[in-house]
Amino acid sequence: MPVMHRQPRRSRRETNLTVGLRYSSERHILDGYQTIDIAGGPSGLETPFAKQTRNFSDPTWRVSLDHRFSPELMAYVSENRGFKSGGFNPQVPTDPAYEPEKTGCL
Repeated sequence: MPVMHRQPRRSRRETNLTVGLRYSSERHILDGYQTIDIAGGPSGLETPFAKQTRNFSDPTWRVSLDHRFSPELMAYVSENRGFKSGGFNPQVPTDPAYEPEKTGCL
């Protein structure tokens, strides 16, 4: 369950600081079977594959500072970090889970 808190804060009248923090935790489960058809033999044989479970969790954040120089001109800088959990490829159920993706931007 992800939780996010974002708090803008005015450090001066023309300047804003925004800080956001989020922690995500997910559980992925792959459980099933594959159907096998044998040419000239039986068809529709259900073959179960081993159940796999993986937990993925990571914090993400955003920090932003902006300053308004005039009503028409504002400048800002920010840093962000993103997270997309890993998972399983159901097309190849015997493969291990793929790892999460993490991105960062300044």
